[in-house]
Amino acid sequence: MTRKLSPEWKIRQKIVHKLTGSTLDSVTELKKALISLESQGVLQDAFEEFRSGEYASDITPEFQRDYESKSVAAQMLDGSYIGWTYFYGGGKHSEPESLPWIEDAYPVSCVVRPVTHYEFSKGRPKSKNKPKKEKVSA
Repeated sequence: MTRKLSPEWKIRQKIVHKLTGSTLDSVTELKKALISLESQGVLQDAFEEFRSGEYASDITPEFQRDYESKSVAAQMLDGSYIGWTYFYGGGKHSEPESLPWIEDAYPVSCVVRPVTHYEFSKGRPKSKNKPKKEKVSA
């Protein structure tokens, strides 16, 4: 029986899955995979890409004086959602990627609501239900 993964390990699980296609359910297996991926030189870019999140959330983000921040979230392999603060900006010599983020990840709930989208264009409306011309047989 595997132990339930913490939010930070769920993030690592998703990154490993994205890179390898495997679904590892234990911290021990994930650590081995992370060491292997680090030796291949692909892990840092994957973490950086994932850090910006899949979705922006309405949760008030943490504040860090030198950086801008926003709350983001991603859906994990088990269907749950995890959120964290994404720090960015800060000027020429800043390194927002060096700030801890994965350690501060937290579970979030997500409600998906359908949205009606209106699309406008100039001109007369084009009818999608044009009457069909019938052939007259003689």
